[in-house]
Amino acid sequence: MKDKILCSRKGKFLFVIIPDKPEIGAYAWKIDTETGKIYEYADESEEGWSELQETVEIHKELCREVWGVDETSWRECSEEELKFLEEIGLI
Repeated sequence: MKDKILCSRKGKFLFVIIPDKPEIGAYAWKIDTETGKIYEYADESEEGWSELQETVEIHKELCREVWGVDETSWRECSEEELKFLEEIGLI
């Protein structure tokens, strides 16, 4: 699973797309790297996308719409980022 996790950074925020999270399929999160607080689409969107089980491409689009993440900024997470995701319990 870890080799396919995508990350994008914007200031103190780390945006993460996990393509095959158990139970829910693909999903994306926004994480405050200073506090470890995890945000979901439903936290910051009027549309409330908390039940989405869509493709990685759809999550890239939603991250752009909800959080302003450039679709071309996605890349495979670094080892440091993966370690951080483990520490906060996301993976």
